[in-house]
Amino acid sequence: MDRTQATDALYDCLSHRHRRWTLAVLDQRERAVTVRELAEEIAAHERDESGDPANKIRTSLYHVHLPKLTEIGLARYDEGARMVWLTDDADDVVSDLPQTDECPVV
Repeated sequence: MDRTQATDALYDCLSHRHRRWTLAVLDQRERAVTVRELAEEIAAHERDESGDPANKIRTSLYHVHLPKLTEIGLARYDEGARMVWLTDDADDVVSDLPQTDECPVV
């Protein structure tokens, strides 16, 4: 993958708020967390009043967001333990993302 493709992949990966939230939560916790914990943390900041937002988010984390983050090398996911954590490569990316009061990483 050349530099342009890598940049495009990074921007694509950061284009969804749940992936940005994932990076922010993992960075703040400074440890591996379960996908359930991660989904509950993200759901606490969502404005979705329908059903069980944490369950919907957990499903999207499993099937969409964690694969994208692991593919680009920003996170690792242990399926057996259902734990996710940041890679060393994520440090520079997370520190460069803007922060707001509503969302630690917009």
